[in-house]
Amino acid sequence: MSKDEWLETAFLFVCIGLLWFLILGCQGAFIRVILYASIAVLLWIAWRRWRRFSEALKEYRQEKDETFGPLPPRLRGGGR
Repeated sequence: MSKDEWLETAFLFVCIGLLWFLILGCQGAFIRVILYASIAVLLWIAWRRWRRFSEALKEYRQEKDETFGPLPPRLRGGGR
């Protein structure tokens, strides 16, 4: 994992920890501002991770297509 991924993961856990303030009833204005601001950062993290996942999936499919490409014409016969 890269340094960015570690920071993203740490931020996810911090956000989960911040939810406990709401669960336990501490609903101050400062906590609400932090939670609303964290939503934007969480969406940004989700977008980055989705993009990385899509790139990895595309690379996997290209690699699979190269490895298991179409059969040569002599092996594509009708089974006679």
